[in-house]
Amino acid sequence: MRKPLMEKKRRARINESLQELRILIADSDLQSKMENAEVLEVTVKHVESILQSRAQEVDTLNREAKERFAAGYIQCMHDVHTFVSCCPGIDPAIASELLNHLLERMPLNDEEHLDENKPACSSARPLPESMYARVVSPVTSNTSTDDLSSDLDETDSEQNQASSTEEVASQHASSGMTFSKPMWRPW
Repeated sequence: MRKPLMEKKRRARINESLQELRILIADSDLQSKMENAEVLEVTVKHVESILQSRAQEVDTLNREAKERFAAGYIQCMHDVHTFVSCCPGIDPAIASELLNHLLERMPLNDEEHLDENKPACSSARPLPESMYARVVSPVTSNTSTDDLSSDLDETDSEQNQASSTEEVASQHASSGMTFSKPMWRPW
């Protein structure tokens, strides 16, 4: 194929594409009056606005995901607190240590703190197995049902302890404290 023929086909494709863009973006009155440069400028602006709105949507989704994760973490921490506070076989010192560990590792909303605290894979280490064994070691209890608190008392106690845990968590988040300890994560 000769170069002039190839150039003619290439220009024809360009003109067809510009005509399609002109139809897509222009009002019917201005359609014939728009120059090729104007068509391209309007198209570029439109594509930029689409990309910007997509980026905002992604940011919103990421923020919502982080908020859901933090809420789930707090709920899980509350469930752990409820379990260790009502389980007779768990040493209170170990339960307190576990809850403090969870509180220190609570995700903060500030991305700067999250990035600073990401451990390297080699430095992240799980808690020793003996720690797990001490936390969940089954101990038979000789307490009678008369010695156990009523459900209402337990609920009030749990709510008070949960609110104090949330207060400490909000103090950690608002004070801007960072924790440099490595953290093991199951994922």
